[in-house]
Amino acid sequence: MNQPGKVALVTAGARRLGQAACLKFAELGYDIALHYKSSAAEAEATATQVKKIGRRCQLFQADLLQTNQSEILVDQVMEKLGALSLLVNNASIWTPASFAQSSTQVLLDNLNIHIVAPYILCREFSRKAGQGQIINVTDASTCRNKTDFFPYLLSKKTLQALTEMLAVELAPHFRVNAVAPGMLLPSEGLAATVFPRELEENLLKRCGKLSDYTEALEYLSKSEHITGQCLFVAAGDQLNAWQ
Repeated sequence: MNQPGKVALVTAGARRLGQAACLKFAELGYDIALHYKSSAAEAEATATQVKKIGRRCQLFQADLLQTNQSEILVDQVMEKLGALSLLVNNASIWTPASFAQSSTQVLLDNLNIHIVAPYILCREFSRKAGQGQIINVTDASTCRNKTDFFPYLLSKKTLQALTEMLAVELAPHFRVNAVAPGMLLPSEGLAATVFPRELEENLLKRCGKLSDYTEALEYLSKSEHITGQCLFVAAGDQLNAWQ
């Protein structure tokens, strides 16, 4: 039976880690507000899977590069589903760009997706809902400083800092945590040779599974005494200094 008020908004929820989050939270009894930008067919397919689990799923199209669209998303969700209790800031872009080679636009796009949009969504959620929880999806590489994805890493590090600041700012009514996945799914366009190289440096010598990630989400969502934490799902990669 549906539980009124138990609603999760997952940004970029149509595919990959976002889809896995939608399905996991549906299994945990949440109705799903599935945000997507352009993956309409994948969003519909994920919504179908959520409904088979027995939960409602409402689709919300928005371009989070546009701040005005981020600003109204929480209102749209609450208008359609009546409540919001969990926000998962999953939306991400991943563009190779060193510091020297990065363009201003690539920097701004990374900041808008990884910090500006989450900031706005967290602000609107805290204003409108009054209580709940937030899970930000960062990256295991936030423990490093050398990278060929400079704007990406900078913005994800900032998202990690936002997680800790919001945990203080929004307590005791909101819990705010982060999940930092390592290599779970090959990124689109990433050379297949990268996977074996990273596995060689992996402390547990194993590739991660989506279930490793979704179990971390479940743990944080249920653990009422945890806030301001980042749970690394990376087989210890965050302890390595590989470059």
